[in-house]
Amino acid sequence: LRMEDGEDILVGELGIKFAHRKVWLVKIPNFVAEAWQQSGPNAELGTVTLKPKSEQEMDMVVRLKEDLAQDKPKDYKLLYDKPPTQMQIFSENNEGQLLLEGTVEYKCEMKPEYTPEYRNVMKQRGVQIQEQKKKRALIAINEEDAAPTNFVPLKRRDHRLEEKRTRMDKDELINHVFHAFEKRPYGSIKTLAQETGQPVMFLKEVLEELCVYNKRGPHKGLYELKQEYRNNKNNDNSASGPQSF
Repeated sequence: LRMEDGEDILVGELGIKFAHRKVWLVKIPNFVAEAWQQSGPNAELGTVTLKPKSEQEMDMVVRLKEDLAQDKPKDYKLLYDKPPTQMQIFSENNEGQLLLEGTVEYKCEMKPEYTPEYRNVMKQRGVQIQEQKKKRALIAINEEDAAPTNFVPLKRRDHRLEEKRTRMDKDELINHVFHAFEKRPYGSIKTLAQETGQPVMFLKEVLEELCVYNKRGPHKGLYELKQEYRNNKNNDNSASGPQSF
């Protein structure tokens, strides 16, 4: 059976040869998916290393093949957990028959390490996002100019407030954080929350991954990037100007 517009439609027999097979459902970054899709069938994509964490748990690291990684991060943590409800994976063969591929044993996510390569990927993605926003704004302006002039809107919606209520993609927020600290070495969570329009708890979660919080000293109450994420050239150039935001 297949659901279409709320109705069940009989599409033929369901293939259940692999009904008892256990599979892992893995969420991967878009840039990794694009690299894998360019590989041929049955191509080697990378390796998985297992490191015992306890008697019942283990850490898993995925490493991409060198020719696929190129300017991308090479290593990824593979986070896994049991799905909250039973899930099955289905596919369709060339004859249009629906096949049950197996039952999901673990839901997983590939999380890249925050390396310079990952920062570059996020910067490129940030540029693309800004270009898309400019295009959408231009289209909106053109549509407004083309609208009939005999109707006057009673109230213009404040899109800035609307955007502030929307939680952005985590990778996009990471890019904003890196960009902010390229200008100044120290920053407050209050200022970053105002600039990004993101919930403080969500922003704090990202800052704890990328930054160190100063509990004492001249920069008490401010964040700074962890040593491995700092751009020393930018920090040196800002030494003569304001040191925090």
